[in-house]
Amino acid sequence: MADQPPVARGPKRGRRITACAQCQKRKKKCDRRWPCNHCRKRNLAHECEYEGKMAPRPEAHVPDQIVQDSSPESTSASAAVTSLGYISDPMFKTITTAAQPDDAIGLPGPALEASRAVPPRPYADILVQNFFDHVNHHYCVLYKPSFQASYELWWSRRRDASSQCTASTIAATSLILRVCANSIQFLPVDAQARLEEDLGETVASLGQRYHTAANTLGDLIPPGLAGLVNSQQLFLGATWLKAEANFVDSWHMLAVSVRQAQEIAVFNRPTIISSGPVPYPSSTLDLSGRSLDAPSAALAKILENQLGRVLSGSDLTNQTLEE
Repeated sequence: MADQPPVARGPKRGRRITACAQCQKRKKKCDRRWPCNHCRKRNLAHECEYEGKMAPRPEAHVPDQIVQDSSPESTSASAAVTSLGYISDPMFKTITTAAQPDDAIGLPGPALEASRAVPPRPYADILVQNFFDHVNHHYCVLYKPSFQASYELWWSRRRDASSQCTASTIAATSLILRVCANSIQFLPVDAQARLEEDLGETVASLGQRYHTAANTLGDLIPPGLAGLVNSQQLFLGATWLKAEANFVDSWHMLAVSVRQAQEIAVFNRPTIISSGPVPYPSSTLDLSGRSLDAPSAALAKILENQLGRVLSGSDLTNQTLEE
């Protein structure tokens, strides 16, 4: 009996992990989506990871092999497994600041649907124009020439799959969705009727859909990436919530936007102000004699206005030049 060779045993069956790493750590019940309900509420979508892997099978690929294999079959399998949330880092390897190769893994299911939520070009153009006509001046969030250039570039690369997984493109898509959502809140009645008739949804439903899609895409961007565009889209998300009277969520999203701006050092003084040789302007009028009694520029403007009113004969409401 002792001379008999040991019996060969087959590979152990892998056990499905029913919770993400954060839910396991906090002993929470995970809904096994990406991001899960708890990570989404805590704004930790970038930490929602499923670390478990299934044992290799003849008809299936190991997740590492899916990532390394560039064949169409493995790419489709990777996208399917990614959408189920079984790979520990399914999309953060694809989110970079540079363009990905043609065989890069696409966005997972929910994010892919969110990226397709942008309305067709004619309706998007109407909403963008309405945004700059009736919305942007409230907060002056966007500079129209630079946004228009980015907007045209985004549409020119709309069908380029290699650029859809970059952080900058995801942030640009989110920004366009935010612009559309905010614009719908200020659409004229005739434009609302046309939009509802052509797209088959109410304007309230469209605005909510654009806002939700932008949130889904925004959760994919790690903190500090995508620069000012990411901060702008978060700020517009806060303004949309404010207009919907959802003040608590608006306050939280505004805080996230501020943190994003701090990540890219927006609060720092420009170099030309901090260390540049350009002198500060004088607070007094530039007089040849440099008189000590020279008024400030603001006071000189007030005196000029008062003199003009005296010469025109209008009432000064008991104010005189001596005062």
